[in-house]
Amino acid sequence: MAFSTGILKYIEYTVSLLFRNVKGHDVGLFIKSPAFTNDAKLATPTLVTTSPDCGPSPAMLKVEYTQFHTPPAAVKMPSLTWDLPAEMQENVKEYILLCEDPDAPSFSKTPSLHGLWYGIPGNVRSVRPEDFVVKEESDGGACSLQGGFRLGKNRRGTVYTPPRPLLEHGPHRYFFELVALSKPLELGGLSHRATKAELEKECVGKVLAWGVWEGSFENKW
Repeated sequence: MAFSTGILKYIEYTVSLLFRNVKGHDVGLFIKSPAFTNDAKLATPTLVTTSPDCGPSPAMLKVEYTQFHTPPAAVKMPSLTWDLPAEMQENVKEYILLCEDPDAPSFSKTPSLHGLWYGIPGNVRSVRPEDFVVKEESDGGACSLQGGFRLGKNRRGTVYTPPRPLLEHGPHRYFFELVALSKPLELGGLSHRATKAELEKECVGKVLAWGVWEGSFENKW
């Protein structure tokens, strides 16, 4: 078993070397989509977003926030809190939250989507790991979470995929992007588990403000 594990590490390391420079796909982040780039008022974040667990952005993630933690069932998702300017408080109807890794190897220049959640109530100012526990799931695929919001479709079809960068691929950044909407999403035009592409189109003209919290992790030998 140890011999097999060692071989796999060398294979992963080789792949990491081959894709050493295939990273930095920031242009593909949700906050770089037309809903943001076409509006000068959204050029910079205005929601101050932080993590009580991990500290202000940018922060280094400890192993318990990654797939390398043992046991796997104990892996944590960072709690997040945010401040909303007083003049916006009555105008926010709901939030979208995503977690993306723009440093994952991808020739399509697409960040790896670790989590996607939407329909977060406008009066919410924080999310905790327990909010992401599945509350109700239908046969058609719709899924609601304990925090009172909906689950979108990430790269693995899970509630959340913790970080697991390639061995010696350098630090990977994990952007938790929080988007405040001035109008609720029209759910009728979305899949039961909305995709990132669907939400990019649906939120055009509805983005009021946004913020981002960044955590990073490096998988060293």
